[in-house]
Amino acid sequence: MSKRVMHLTRRKPHTSSRVHPDGRVIELQGNPMPGGGFVMTFTDITAFRDAEAALKQSNETLEARVTERTQELERLNSRLIDATRKAESASQSKSRFLAAVSHDLMQPLNAARLFASSLSEMAVNRETRNGLTTYRKCARECRGIDW
Repeated sequence: MSKRVMHLTRRKPHTSSRVHPDGRVIELQGNPMPGGGFVMTFTDITAFRDAEAALKQSNETLEARVTERTQELERLNSRLIDATRKAESASQSKSRFLAAVSHDLMQPLNAARLFASSLSEMAVNRETRNGLTTYRKCARECRGIDW
């Protein structure tokens, strides 16, 4: 009350608000009049303050939801990185396996080709040489197959 009286005597504009026991918020504005006197207005700003509080609550809730979602995304990103590493490891294992299988399949064919080549050098009759030549051609064709 003494503040309002001070503003009146000094002819200074002022604004204040007061919360009543029933929860209503009343804003007081005082303005000096040009020809003397003072005008006081009393405005119920309860709805404005309620909206302000709801907005503040919403912002706090939003921050919590953003934090929660960020943590969830970090967890998912970590799982994705682990899954990518496992997939890369599996791919490398598959490549090593296929290389080993390819080698294991081709080794007997190469040995047989070398054996046929040796036999053809030692073959005495034409029929044996022709059969070995046909075998060597088949072995060459097998080597060209894309596994």
